[in-house]
Amino acid sequence: MSRSRAVRSGFSTIFHRPALFAAELAWRWAFGAAALLLIAYSVLLFMSSIPVSDRDLFGLSGVIPGTVRSSLAHIFSGSGPKIVRLFAALIVGLGLLWWLASAFGRAVVLQELVPQRKQSAPAGIRILLQINFLRAIFSLFALIACAGAFASASQLALAGGTAVDPAQSAEPDAAVFYLVFLPLAFLIGSIWSTLNWHLTLAPLLALNAGSGVADSIFRSAALVLRQPLQYFWVGLVFGLLRFLVAGIFLFFSMSVFAVLAQFAMGLAVAGLALVVLCYFAVADLLSVARLAAYERIVIWDSEKSEPESSSSSVQLSDFGPPEPEPI
Repeated sequence: MSRSRAVRSGFSTIFHRPALFAAELAWRWAFGAAALLLIAYSVLLFMSSIPVSDRDLFGLSGVIPGTVRSSLAHIFSGSGPKIVRLFAALIVGLGLLWWLASAFGRAVVLQELVPQRKQSAPAGIRILLQINFLRAIFSLFALIACAGAFASASQLALAGGTAVDPAQSAEPDAAVFYLVFLPLAFLIGSIWSTLNWHLTLAPLLALNAGSGVADSIFRSAALVLRQPLQYFWVGLVFGLLRFLVAGIFLFFSMSVFAVLAQFAMGLAVAGLALVVLCYFAVADLLSVARLAAYERIVIWDSEKSEPESSSSSVQLSDFGPPEPEPI
């Protein structure tokens, strides 16, 4: 199979079976709406818990110039631990929400995508729950690792900084910070994207072969080693398409905001939100098409391996013991 055939097959699958795109769009947008509500509720809960005095309100009014910044600093002073607790609670809540939404939503998509699946619907949901739980854990570890890399780079930048005035503290060295943080962030992102990519491919093999979680992960790694050019080409094409679509929508969103802002700011924000939703819809379309291209490679590899196994069994049978001739 040519490398471009998998990409064409991914897009043709979406256009012939639009229910795949509808299912993917439904669970992703449902998760997005729930996540926005959860974030908005958390921010409002945090803002209502901050004490604001009459002096702070007078400073925020701007009657006396230069008092807004000091009033905000006084309002948010001592709220650092509360912000950290809120951030941790949001990460846990959004992680659990994504785990359940992606498992059940992607199960519907894969039940429609995989034609000859060897797993039942309950078994497929159970496998997706386990695989997506691993994805959530790896994402959490990657986030913690990035925070640790940022903290380490900041400490090294402060240690290597210089002070212009001896009475003042040393200024951090930006070169040291970027030289430490950027390679670590690139390494963490590469490891996370590789693991996340294998865990995206594993459910397809689990449904096609009827295997468990660990076996499907090993099968996905072996399949990538057998078909490296196929998966590299699919990932490259869809990555470039995502980058191109993002650039087009970024330019279009800036143009829409600049034109509508001349009439009303609310209208400009509404137009910007509409453009962002359209971008998310196109990005989801590309995600489902890429998943369908991966499924085509899995089917092609299984069809290719079946004739080879059957021919090898026939050749081995030719070397069997000779049958006795009839007397």
